[in-house]
Amino acid sequence: MSAPLEVVAYLHEAHEGLARLRAPLERAGFRVVERLRAPDPEADVRAPLLVVLGGPMGVYEADRFPFLAVEQEVLRRRLAANRPSIGLCLGAQLLAAAAGSTVRKGGRGKVIGVAPVQRLPVEDPVLTQLPDAFDVVHWHGDTFDPIPGVPLFRGQPYPAQGFRLGRSVGLQFHAELGPEGFREWVEGSSDALRRSGREPDALLASGLPRLTAALPVLDRLLEALARDARAAVVP
Repeated sequence: MSAPLEVVAYLHEAHEGLARLRAPLERAGFRVVERLRAPDPEADVRAPLLVVLGGPMGVYEADRFPFLAVEQEVLRRRLAANRPSIGLCLGAQLLAAAAGSTVRKGGRGKVIGVAPVQRLPVEDPVLTQLPDAFDVVHWHGDTFDPIPGVPLFRGQPYPAQGFRLGRSVGLQFHAELGPEGFREWVEGSSDALRRSGREPDALLASGLPRLTAALPVLDRLLEALARDARAAVVP
């Protein structure tokens, strides 16, 4: 069996890790190296795969969080070299910015909870086993335009939910998060959610059954992302 390939994962909060994406990446032959707000630009540009995860900050806050500018430059250089990257939520926004899109606060506030996305009618290996619509976790208030590359998913109230750029894929939603992770996020943010007018118990009561039902589809998506990334780095 060949030696595992390195996948560098950029974490912006300790609790926002690879979650359910870790196992598919390992099955695809990757070995995970995590970096928490500490990118290593020269090494990470050359890594077989880079996964950039979510976080509470915005792409436009690089003055407060200087590592964001470094991460964006790493993504820009990887795009130029056509090396695969996966961006999730903030990671997708950083990938979009690296491709020249403008990331901004959304005009309709934050979207938090479980709600559907729709796959678009395009041919792409990450879409082949997915239904037309399925439920996912949303936890974001920023959006970007124009949508770079080839749009893959759309949603409401922010249409930009996923895209492909060469060998890289960005997903605005949290495909990596299952029911346990969603519960942990909601319970860990309960005070902030209440201050924003959201009731944590209601979010869980509504979201957990829908997310549990969506797990087979999310599993197919995560496996497809991992296989697609492996195919991009192995002849």
